[in-house]
Amino acid sequence: ARTLKIGLAADDRIEVRESELSAEHGEALSGAFRSERHDAVVKILDIKKLLGDAFTQQPRPERQSRGNQSAAGRAQHAAAVDAAASMLVTFEVAGQEFALELDAVQEILPAPADVMAVPRAETLVLGVTSVRDRLLPLLSLRGLLGFPPAPTSDGREKVVVMTVHGAQVGLVADRARAILNAPPSSIDPVPP
Repeated sequence: ARTLKIGLAADDRIEVRESELSAEHGEALSGAFRSERHDAVVKILDIKKLLGDAFTQQPRPERQSRGNQSAAGRAQHAAAVDAAASMLVTFEVAGQEFALELDAVQEILPAPADVMAVPRAETLVLGVTSVRDRLLPLLSLRGLLGFPPAPTSDGREKVVVMTVHGAQVGLVADRARAILNAPPSSIDPVPP
């Protein structure tokens, strides 16, 4: 059985450079910070937007250039980030580190050995499994983020269970990293 390590991020050790924050195509981020433990940028996922974009056919808003965001808009976003919860659970997907707010996560489980395929499902739907006599749909975080499937399983995959848009889902990550307390002031907004 694998354990989830718990760590704290020190205020003075967290730094984020905007050039490293740029969201890749398909990523829906609410911010990012530098992980002291892994010396990498951790991208905080906006999971509701990510799943909404994946399962609904809505026109995507045009991206604004950095020059179009007013100082007042940047200050408003900074205030919203400071008010946000700072406890995060981090995990790895395709060699990159991502995070979700801990209060949105119900539990983290090892990936199940038995997964039932769902006919004619989206490619990011891995299938369903039974957890405590309830069916749990499993979604690939690799697929949601636009990464190719993992070449092989190494047995360290984790399922992050959460309720999104009123439905309980399991998000399959390559591995869980840590639960940490990132000071809100250390989380930078994603450039527009």
